[in-house]
Amino acid sequence: MPKISLLIALLALLLLGCGENKETTQKVETVDQNPATPEGKEKLFEDILNETMDRLRYRDKSYIYELEFPYYREENTFDKFLENRKIRGAKADTLEFVDIVELIMYEPDSAVAYVEVHFKGPTGKETILKGDKLTFYWYGGRWIRPTVSTYDAQRQLDNIRHRADSAAQAEEEELGR
Repeated sequence: MPKISLLIALLALLLLGCGENKETTQKVETVDQNPATPEGKEKLFEDILNETMDRLRYRDKSYIYELEFPYYREENTFDKFLENRKIRGAKADTLEFVDIVELIMYEPDSAVAYVEVHFKGPTGKETILKGDKLTFYWYGGRWIRPTVSTYDAQRQLDNIRHRADSAAQAEEEELGR
């Protein structure tokens, strides 16, 4: 029983802190996170990229799958996705973070980010890979960064579905429903 009390006391200390000391509070840098501003958009895309890399570091490739176009996810299971050569070889062991150097918005549905990828090797040596260009797409109410799927294939499927829906609606109107 005393071990449980000690555990609860330690947990309370962690959650509540050891008292407020205003002299030691750190100043937190605020970053504009409003997606309507250039800085906010940059932060939004950096968050997507860094979330991807963080998960890759833990060998979790599900987030990459979530960032594919819907047609691809409908046609391919997650297990099949993992068999793709690009995905099978994806690793982020020494990657520290991704920084967007320039963001070009192509309103309303796409953006290109020029990035610097920061690595830190096992010896502590830092390397920066400059000039990578990544394309994002606004689809389904969110920004995605597909790795395997393509915008053209999704657009073709959307056009086919739209024509089918239009034909069905016209048929219903013709039949007086």
